[in-house]
Amino acid sequence: VFIVKGIRAKELIIRSSSEDKFIADRLEGIESDIALLSNYGEVNVLEVASMLSGKSSVAVIPVLQAMNVEDKEDMTGEMPEIDIETAGYAIIKDFKLTGYIDKTFSRGYNFLVNKVKSSVVSVTDPEGKSLALEVLNANTKVEAHFNGNELEKVIYKTHVQSNIVELHSRINVFTRAITEELAQKHSDVLKSEMEKVIAISQELEADTTNLGQKIEMQHPLKWARIKDKWNEIYPNLEIEVIVDSQIM
Repeated sequence: VFIVKGIRAKELIIRSSSEDKFIADRLEGIESDIALLSNYGEVNVLEVASMLSGKSSVAVIPVLQAMNVEDKEDMTGEMPEIDIETAGYAIIKDFKLTGYIDKTFSRGYNFLVNKVKSSVVSVTDPEGKSLALEVLNANTKVEAHFNGNELEKVIYKTHVQSNIVELHSRINVFTRAITEELAQKHSDVLKSEMEKVIAISQELEADTTNLGQKIEMQHPLKWARIKDKWNEIYPNLEIEVIVDSQIM
């Protein structure tokens, strides 16, 4: 399932196809990017139905949009009028399009819901030179903190392991002090993206990460006492993000 942004879905299908290029081929290519980029995730029809029939009635669906094709022909045949690209996620609440998780921080959503397979994060060394870190493993856990039966705070704790895969440094970055500095920068980038997703979710009063379900699994009795007020609790809930990055 995809949401088309900017033009009608019918128009996207027609204009992004030619005698030699078909939208199905482009979608297969986009899906193969998931493992490399982790800036969106695949969602099927049954998942959408399950999300919209759940307690929060919120579905998060990947977005497609049109992009211009500069060269009308390539070595493999005639190019279509437009190409397609991913553009983050759409938030559907109560069967209505409520807002978007922008592509610039959509990776943060995947970290929050443990959908990251791999990704490359750019940081800088102490001299300001670019350096790329590839995520090898990532795991996010949720901690719900109660005061009696009152939910006071939720903490997302993410542990990330990564490798240095490209660098433009003129200094030796493989020292404990520098790798710790790079790891902190890595954490800061991911934390910022995750916090932006949480902020827009609370602003739209949409539990996009299924936080309520996670709390229910951990604290079923306490959840039973707050579930009817969850839609009022969530927008004002204190949510903290902690990212622990380790460079292997």
